Amino acid sequence: MRACINARRLGEVCRYHGDLGIALAALAVAADDLGAVLALVGVVNVVVVHYSVEWWSSLHQGQTLMKEGGPGMDADMLYPLLAMILGFTFLFGALLARRIRTEVLYRERRTRWVREMILSPEGGR
Repeated sequence: MRACINARRLGEVCRYHGDLGIALAALAVAADDLGAVLALVGVVNVVVVHYSVEWWSSLHQGQTLMKEGGPGMDADMLYPLLAMILGFTFLFGALLARRIRTEVLYRERRTRWVREMILSPEGGR
């Protein structure tokens, strides 16, 4: 159906650009189909990569944190890793809350409560 809609445009492009125009128009019509094919190839690739890690385990490190029988790391490395994971999670939460606050203020920028908050002595803190 998309090709039928673009048939008139295809004629105009072909007259102006010649053979290159035919290729460009065909590429524009096929772009949607190409995107769908690439998405399917990507899904298959994720599965292949996942199982290749399991099949050829000599090339990849196995589970370290969540393995049966406890973590396979020394405590000198495990505790700093867990502290960094926790710290990064808190940082992400704080930045996300700040971004949400900014978005709400931006969307409500013409309302009275936002103007009062900004003009208050505290400055909206």
